[in-house]
Amino acid sequence: MSDLSFRFGGYQNPTSILNRSGAALGEALKARLGEDIGYVLDGDITQLGHKTGVLITLTESGELTFCYMSTNYFSSELPMVSVLDLPFTYNDREKEHAMLDGELGNRVRAGIEGAHPDLKILHFWDNGYRHFSNRVRPIREPKDCEGIRTRTLPSEFQGRIYRRLGFEPVMMNIKQFIAEIETGDLDGQDNPLTNIYHFNVHKYHRYITLTGHILGVCGLYVNRARYEGWPDDVRAAVDGAALEATKIQRTLAAEEDIELLKKFDPAENEITHLTDDERQKFIDAVMPIIDEQRAIIGDELVDLALG
Repeated sequence: MSDLSFRFGGYQNPTSILNRSGAALGEALKARLGEDIGYVLDGDITQLGHKTGVLITLTESGELTFCYMSTNYFSSELPMVSVLDLPFTYNDREKEHAMLDGELGNRVRAGIEGAHPDLKILHFWDNGYRHFSNRVRPIREPKDCEGIRTRTLPSEFQGRIYRRLGFEPVMMNIKQFIAEIETGDLDGQDNPLTNIYHFNVHKYHRYITLTGHILGVCGLYVNRARYEGWPDDVRAAVDGAALEATKIQRTLAAEEDIELLKKFDPAENEITHLTDDERQKFIDAVMPIIDEQRAIIGDELVDLALG
């Protein structure tokens, strides 16, 4: 198998869960196909001057074999993908993982692959519970969000959610977002704790509120032509390695949420834990958005997500 090579692309630092899981995929492939296979992990393409979305283009072209990318990347093109971003809907990790591995995941997979036939989704990875951080004030209820200029992912749907809460949403890619946080041009953002910590957001945003309003989903993508061109034994090895890496990734995501909370310095960051009543105010505020989304993506898909 020495002539067999794979290239995996990402956009984070080497210690991130997603890149560690990309490395785990490589180790699992070597265990199945032999140590002499080629496996290159391009962990952060932004260091090469690329925007994160190029990962999808490079994987579709075959320059990359695998990549990870938030499913949210596709939501403007494919509104049905927003079913994975319904706010305050996914509060149980194990339940959502089961949904991603079942009918809900199959529906989203079919939508993305139908629009992007050069991609195949091997699995869905856990991209962490998203929380709000900002440099202005503690956030305990929607009225605290008013007037805070906050970065959002490139998603019209998420923009509507945050505007409903009172934020002034600004869509931008990760590279621009980090630069604007450092200059103070951006007041707030939302991200899982792993990104808040590893992107050093906590050094600029004193206030972090554990809303857990969205449990992010990241696809593990492979170039379809390469996948279908591999011999049966190689495809089986890739399938097995991808499943192994997915189990590792999901475990790491849950564990890091616990470990990172211990790393924030109370002198530098105020961590706000919402009471049930405070959380309910956020749920009530965004409920009209979920109802609006029914008209866009259909009752069946929303009801499937709500369980």
